[in-house]
Amino acid sequence: MKKKIFLLIGLFGCTAIFAQNERQGGDEMVAAENYSGAAMMYRLCKESDEQCLMKLFKLIYEKKIETQSTDELYQLISTPAKNGNAEAQYYFGEMYLSGNGVSKNNREAMSWLRKSAKQGNVDAQNKLSDFSRNKKELHPNSWKNIVSLGAGLGLQRSYFYFGDNYSVSNSQRPLYFNLSFERIVLDNLFDGKGALGVGGTGAYAFGDIGKLNGKSDYHDIIIGIRGALHYSLIEKLDVYVGAMGGCNIYVEKALEEKTQEGSFAYAVFAGARFHVFQSIAVFAEAGYGYTLVNAGLSYCF
Repeated sequence: MKKKIFLLIGLFGCTAIFAQNERQGGDEMVAAENYSGAAMMYRLCKESDEQCLMKLFKLIYEKKIETQSTDELYQLISTPAKNGNAEAQYYFGEMYLSGNGVSKNNREAMSWLRKSAKQGNVDAQNKLSDFSRNKKELHPNSWKNIVSLGAGLGLQRSYFYFGDNYSVSNSQRPLYFNLSFERIVLDNLFDGKGALGVGGTGAYAFGDIGKLNGKSDYHDIIIGIRGALHYSLIEKLDVYVGAMGGCNIYVEKALEEKTQEGSFAYAVFAGARFHVFQSIAVFAEAGYGYTLVNAGLSYCF
C-alpha cells in the first residue's frame, strides 16, 4: 500500500514538473513571437496544467494562431470557467457577448461577467462599469431570474352567502398583493432580444363585504403558474405578454358561519418592466382575470 502511495506521489510530481517545463518553453516561444511553437508546447501540458490551457486559449482568442476546430475555444475555456476560474469566466462572458466561438447570447454573457467580477476580476468589473456608466447596459432579457412583488386591483365579483347574492361595489374592488417568480427557460429569441420565462405566482386579498345583516370578512388566496414572452424594445425596457392559471381559494366568515369554495383562477396580461438600477426594476401590467391592473417592483438576477 505504501509503495502505491509513493508511486502516485512520484507520478504526480513528475507530471507537475513536466507541465512546468512545457509551460516555460511555451512562454519563451511567445516572447520570441513563435506562436505556433508555443501552442504546440501548451497543448502538451493543457490537460494537467490550467495555466497552459489558459495560455493556449489566449493565443487562439487573440488570433495569433489558427484554431484546430470550430469549437476549440469553447472546449478550452468552458471547464475552467465552470470550475470557478475568474479569468476564464471573464473570457467566457466576452465570447458570449461577441459571438466568438459560441452563439451570441447576452444573458450568458452577463451571467459569466458578473461571476468573474464577483471574484475580483478587474476586466469584468470594468466591463460592467462601462455598461452602467454609459447607460448601455445589456437589455433586460439578460437576466435569468425575476422575482416580482406588487399589488393589483381585482375584478368586481359576486359573493355567495346564506343563499343570497351580494356584489362588491366598484369602490370595494379587492386589492391583491402578489408575489411571483419567473425563470428564463428559452432565450436568444428574435435576434437575441426575446426570451420565454415560466414560474409560479401567488396572490392574496382580504376585506369585508357590506350585507343586509351586517358585514362578513373574506380572504381570497390564489396560487398558480405563469408564463411570459419577453422582448427588449429599447435599452432597459422589457415588454412582455403572458398568462397564468391556478387555484382560487375563497373563504368568507360572518358571525358564526364560515363558507369556503375553490375555483379555477386565470389571467392574461401585457406589461412592461423598466430597469432603474442594474438589478431593480419597476413594472406595470394590464389584462383580464383576477386582476385588471398590477404594478410593483422586480428584482432580477
